[in-house]
Amino acid sequence: MKKWIPWLAVSLTLGMALWAFSWAEERHEAGGHRHADAAVLRNPAKSTATSLARGKEIFMNNCITCHGEKGNGDTTTGKALNPLAANLTDSTWKHGGSDGEIYTSITKGVTGTGMAAYEKTVLGMGRWHLVNYIKSLGPKKTEATTKEVKLAYTCPMHPEVVSDKPGKCPKCGMDLVKKGS
Repeated sequence: MKKWIPWLAVSLTLGMALWAFSWAEERHEAGGHRHADAAVLRNPAKSTATSLARGKEIFMNNCITCHGEKGNGDTTTGKALNPLAANLTDSTWKHGGSDGEIYTSITKGVTGTGMAAYEKTVLGMGRWHLVNYIKSLGPKKTEATTKEVKLAYTCPMHPEVVSDKPGKCPKCGMDLVKKGS
């Protein structure tokens, strides 16, 4: 009867070790960094008045508790988080500031922070509209600060995946092809 106790101890120890390893692997380094696989995602929602209004509605229903009505993270909940809730009104994007990187942070959440995943809460194009609204909260870009990026490669199966150089689609692994090919 007691023969199962050592197996239980080994199983629990192994399970805890695997969990600790995976948790450590998912943690991000301190400071800003980019997510190349997310950066290639292209926002299919144009930043129109309709998109911004929809994004604002989603923001007010899901994000103001931590980020505040103005998006600066200056709320009781936002200040209680460790790390603090992101200030969406400045020009600093710790996990990359491209539409795809912001979309991915919203979709999957950010490990080791209070940023939850909204993949099952904000559906369809809603997360892309939210990206447009969040970007409207930050500093306005001028011609001098905006770099023109010519996106020339896309995935035939996932047209929202776009890159300025050849490579593989992060969603399906297919080769990116030149636009118009």
